Amino acid sequence: MKSRKLKVFLIIVAVLVAAKVASTIILTQVETKKMDDPFAHAEKQVFTLDPEEISYIIVRNGNGEEHEFTGDEFDWALDKLNSFEAKRVRGMWPIATGGWSYAIFIGDKSGNKSSYIIRSDSLRCDFVNFIGSSGEFDDFIEYVSLDK
Repeated sequence: MKSRKLKVFLIIVAVLVAAKVASTIILTQVETKKMDDPFAHAEKQVFTLDPEEISYIIVRNGNGEEHEFTGDEFDWALDKLNSFEAKRVRGMWPIATGGWSYAIFIGDKSGNKSSYIIRSDSLRCDFVNFIGSSGEFDDFIEYVSLDK
């Protein structure tokens, strides 16, 4: 009797795990296809920003404190974003959630602009989360850290 209950339990767990994996894969495919952003792409290299076209890069915290990158800092920020490679791309459920702690804003000379919620290891564009290395965006966050 215990053996049968254990088998049923393990089958249910396996079905739930398979459903979770399948829904994550499908959700990621759906959300990346819907992603319409002037700068970010659902690929390993997320950004290919042209320094001649980008007019500003700003990092802002959830309290509104911001830092605009200029001069050498602008070149650094542009290179840092262009070198960001996603280790994983994951779709998210299109559900409105609470606020954010840190974001990057990018604008170009044609008037295109976009914003990206950042965490230490990830960047979110619409309902697509690009996960990189641990500490990937810590240098950006440092400019407007809420922990000061």
